[in-house]
Amino acid sequence: MNIIYPPFLQKSNYPIVEIGVLVALFGVLQLISRLPVGALYGVARAKPLYVASLAVYALSTVGFAYPGGRAYVYLLTMVHGFAFGGVGTVTLAWAIELSRAH
Repeated sequence: MNIIYPPFLQKSNYPIVEIGVLVALFGVLQLISRLPVGALYGVARAKPLYVASLAVYALSTVGFAYPGGRAYVYLLTMVHGFAFGGVGTVTLAWAIELSRAH
């Protein structure tokens, strides 16, 4: 995301400061998502939580293909970052859980 997002925003005529804010916002939302998603994680809830996080991540990724205003891009960046953090958290917790089982 951090490799392709800044050039995308630059081509969309966003000022450099706003590009920095959006890239930072993505990372901050990743961190914020880790606590609630980690708290929700459980062996029985791993698969539904993973599928939900992945679905939101996929939809927010597709959302960048559609035009919208600045508020749309900010909202999409926040949802994308939160979902990405959720996917990463569930994947790591699930991998640790599976490694303990063997």
